[in-house]
Amino acid sequence: MSDYVFVYGRLRKDYPYEKFVNPVLLGKYIGEGSVNGRLYLNEMEVLAVECANPMLNIFGDIYLTEQLPELLAEMDKILIYNKDNDRESLFNRKLANIECFGKTYSCWVYFYKHDVSKFEAIPSGDYLEHIKTDF
Repeated sequence: MSDYVFVYGRLRKDYPYEKFVNPVLLGKYIGEGSVNGRLYLNEMEVLAVECANPMLNIFGDIYLTEQLPELLAEMDKILIYNKDNDRESLFNRKLANIECFGKTYSCWVYFYKHDVSKFEAIPSGDYLEHIKTDF
């Protein structure tokens, strides 16, 4: 099992994520990475959606955690993911290959699994860049 996680929204390194998840659980910052997909924003969440288009990327941060079960349990609550009941989950949690500094890391990522047609797309794929230009 991989001990790497990929975060793309309000858990990014340069966002005050402490109010969302315990920084100790996140562990060691590895670097910024990307995965194929598209980011969307609704009123409450930053949503990542998988896609095979290599022109669309989600940018985020990779962390190496020594407390993976505890971190995933905390993130499962935040993102409404229930591994035992898919129908109750808003997200899928899965391993994905994340590119970072010419290396590929197998990371845990949460992908939104419902319709996003009514949500705002983040064209850059980078939430931090989006909030800088949004204000």
